[in-house]
Amino acid sequence: MKKTKLIDIAKIHGVSTSTVSKAINGHSDVSAATRTAILETSKKLHYVANIHAKGLRTQKSSTIGVIIPNILLSFNATILKGILDSAKEFGYRVLLSESEHYFENEKETLQKMIDSNVDGLLISINKESKNIDHIIKASEHLPVVLFDKISEKVPLTNIIVDDQQGAFNAVEHLILQGRKEIVCICGAKNSYSSEHRLNGYLEALEKYKIPINSELILESEQVTISQGELAIQRLLYKATKFDAVFGITDNVAIGAIKALQKNKISIPEKVSVIGFSDSDKATIIVPNLTSVAQPGASMGRLAVRYLIDEINNPINVRTPKTIELKTVLKIRESSFSSI
Repeated sequence: MKKTKLIDIAKIHGVSTSTVSKAINGHSDVSAATRTAILETSKKLHYVANIHAKGLRTQKSSTIGVIIPNILLSFNATILKGILDSAKEFGYRVLLSESEHYFENEKETLQKMIDSNVDGLLISINKESKNIDHIIKASEHLPVVLFDKISEKVPLTNIIVDDQQGAFNAVEHLILQGRKEIVCICGAKNSYSSEHRLNGYLEALEKYKIPINSELILESEQVTISQGELAIQRLLYKATKFDAVFGITDNVAIGAIKALQKNKISIPEKVSVIGFSDSDKATIIVPNLTSVAQPGASMGRLAVRYLIDEINNPINVRTPKTIELKTVLKIRESSFSSI
């Protein structure tokens, strides 16, 4: 099979090879319509950029580094799929590393990626990174875009979901089902997403004039199934009254379901449960878990697009921005009740 070249794509669209190259590499001076058409053709014809020759011409490696806390999480997997697909379309390779929620891992990996001459970095900050000086320092030398887990202390482009609105929608759904004593299982206080999901919970209570009960707001450093189960077991042991649970992750919500089932408390008749992220586990657990779905693949694609746009622009014209993606509440058996 003949290898597709830039000139082949250029002839199809009646443009120069320079325009094709710019479109594939994400230059901002190519219109969105032209870029989309060229990318579709390059994909259809299986065009592969000669990254070695490109590197010699531009002093670029055509490689982006990606640092993520946990690659095994379902939501993170969908983000990575979006990143890999988009990077391939733009002719970039991906150097991937997992920080495993350790600050030193994140710091060392970031430096190794810089030493490997990556053109830019995509980072989801781990929850142990209270000091983000290493990220600020890195951004002084090459483009850095944060996604999912971010820090408002860093003046960079952020790609996130609207955590607060997603949580508000979830808690509002519970309230409209007649629930008034709603547990919120939160994460670490220094977590951006945990803080904003808690704010959404509080906003919904305030809108419907439901008094805030601090006993129902539970902090869990590790938002895992076991921690969610333990949190609800403790409430039951103390005989604390509640009729619904909002978990800031699917895992803690599933843990809550396990605790309720062990204590023979019917779901959703007695207690409704909602999670956040709409992971694969949401439709495996019985009853199926109502959850806030996040557009992971879209987040990954956008992160790559904005990073490449910054790679192709001088550092002095980069403008930090925050892009918030909308969530969708997937209503299932764990929360829907006729009461």
